Amino acid sequence: MPRTVPSRLAAALLCALLPGVVPAAAAERPDLLFEADFNYGGDVTAMGFKYSGNPEVPLVEVAGQRAAKFVIDRHASKVSYRTEIVPNRLPASHFGQGMFAKVGGEYWYGMRTLLPDDWRNDRAPEIVAQFHSVPDQGEGARNPSVALTVVPDSRGAGRWVVRIRADDRPMILGSGERRYRYAESFDLGPVGADLGAWVDWVWHVTWNYDGKGFLRLYKNGRLVLDHKGGNCFNDAAGGPYLKLGLYKWEWDESVRSTGTDARTLYFDDIRIAGGQGSYASVAPAGAVLRSSATPTETPGGNR
Repeated sequence: MPRTVPSRLAAALLCALLPGVVPAAAAERPDLLFEADFNYGGDVTAMGFKYSGNPEVPLVEVAGQRAAKFVIDRHASKVSYRTEIVPNRLPASHFGQGMFAKVGGEYWYGMRTLLPDDWRNDRAPEIVAQFHSVPDQGEGARNPSVALTVVPDSRGAGRWVVRIRADDRPMILGSGERRYRYAESFDLGPVGADLGAWVDWVWHVTWNYDGKGFLRLYKNGRLVLDHKGGNCFNDAAGGPYLKLGLYKWEWDESVRSTGTDARTLYFDDIRIAGGQGSYASVAPAGAVLRSSATPTETPGGNR
């Protein structure tokens, strides 16, 4: 049953009066640890997020919903390659420092994305959602342990690809993909059919850097990825933290055009639950769990 308008207003007022309070579960989603549907307010930092990259994520009406808008422009943006937000006020019962998942912990994450219908092919990939971590002292910068990306195929058409990396060593040295003990890509299909439409994503994860972990990803109610094994790194800070938005790293490193000069992406209905949660706890309203599909493993690496 959808939340009533009065209960939405009460939640919004509570968060406005008590900035440290994260948007919480409504009565029909009692297992939620965090919720942001962007229906009220105008400042995402007051909703329990912090910025990474450009400090501007407006809330707009798009495709029948009020959602968060992420933009990067190679020429106009202060940070040409990154506009992301991080939920950083998550409960200490399940997260460290308000954002780091606990290794061995079971979690559910739900979100809704929209790539606009004028999304153009480009020669450089981008990350649209990632689970990242903080390297220990002595380690260099690392790639995210899990990333949902748009990767161009040989003709430049974008494909949904999930990249998973894992390593149980306390210290990871070197650079490039070969430094990780596990790194694989999984092709979920072309993005073309999804342009201009909301896509529902639900992640069910037990974070672990050894064989005890798993990651299941549902797209529009269908199981599209079922990974068993390591899915994170062995870090002092704990497990990964969630980042949402646009990260197009080649725009930081290349002065040449990759085919486009600007990207826009929308997010809505961000929800997180612990092990007591379920698909229904975090899925967008009306999302239905359907039969599974078999994902395709893609050899090689993307960043």
